[in-house]
Amino acid sequence: MKERFFNKAYCHFCNENTQIELREELQKNEIKGHIVTTLVTNAYCVQCGNEVYIPQINDENIDKIDKQYRKEIGIILVSEIEELLEKYDIGTKPLSNLLGWGECTILRYLKGQIPNKEHSDKLKSIKNPYNFLEIYKKNKEVLTDVARKKIEKALANYIEMSSDESNLIPEKGLVEFFSKYPLNEYNGFTKFNIKKLINSILFFANKYSKIYKTKMNKLLWYSDMLCFKRTSQSITGLCYVHDKFGPVPLRYDWIFGSLSDIYIKLEDNDYGTMILPNKDYDESCFSKEELEVLDYIAKKFYHWFCSELTDYSHIEKGYLETYHKELISYKFAKDLKLE
Repeated sequence: MKERFFNKAYCHFCNENTQIELREELQKNEIKGHIVTTLVTNAYCVQCGNEVYIPQINDENIDKIDKQYRKEIGIILVSEIEELLEKYDIGTKPLSNLLGWGECTILRYLKGQIPNKEHSDKLKSIKNPYNFLEIYKKNKEVLTDVARKKIEKALANYIEMSSDESNLIPEKGLVEFFSKYPLNEYNGFTKFNIKKLINSILFFANKYSKIYKTKMNKLLWYSDMLCFKRTSQSITGLCYVHDKFGPVPLRYDWIFGSLSDIYIKLEDNDYGTMILPNKDYDESCFSKEELEVLDYIAKKFYHWFCSELTDYSHIEKGYLETYHKELISYKFAKDLKLE
């Protein structure tokens, strides 16, 4: 525990200004049912030993706890929202309107209200200018002429910085991130294929009347693992990690957020985040063997609840022999409980 002396402050126990000692301590807080452990700074009176309230330190601690919670849950930071406004030269009301939300929504988020997962994913996805451009082209009629001109200038400035026209796709960030991994046991010795990933998601989203993120994550994992078991290659080239609710794609929230509005629609409800297709899937991008795997997985787990599939994945060797947030090797495909 780190300790140091600070300036004097008023201690209401001593009823006078006393010397203050600052200590860095781990503090647990419960936010929306989630326990957050954060390293905060607390002030103590040297004279009586009681904790002293200092507004500035209290505000800093609240900010630290908020950031830690958002980091653990995967919620966008206030500073990231501010960066979006500056990046696209757009105000809070125009951005809210463009995204189809209440006009005060972004303003409330800037003041500290925590966005729901769907809104957070949407905001994260538009960090990519090409995602933002797609939404802008679809909804720009809701903006004033002045707002449109400012946004178009900001977008033009960004696009002019890129000379690789082949990368001007909404999912560019995903391609760049996953393609940096060398072919190895964690991606099924398969080069990341954004087209197959998108169409795998669309395949399941079109086959199911209702499908939630939790179940989609398991379907993707099982289809990639089963394909590797049968052919020695995965379908998508995705990496998967050990998560509380079973195996999940690495950075899955970013994946779904990047594809939202263009390929899929994300809807939050009391049961989680539902994934709805905006398009039909293109089966031509898959091999015969890959389509057979996808079809088998879709039928196998069609009537399973998310909780059932989660429990089932928890007894897979690839899950049992890995730790939280550890990458799961495709070598465990040979032990998969599916043929």
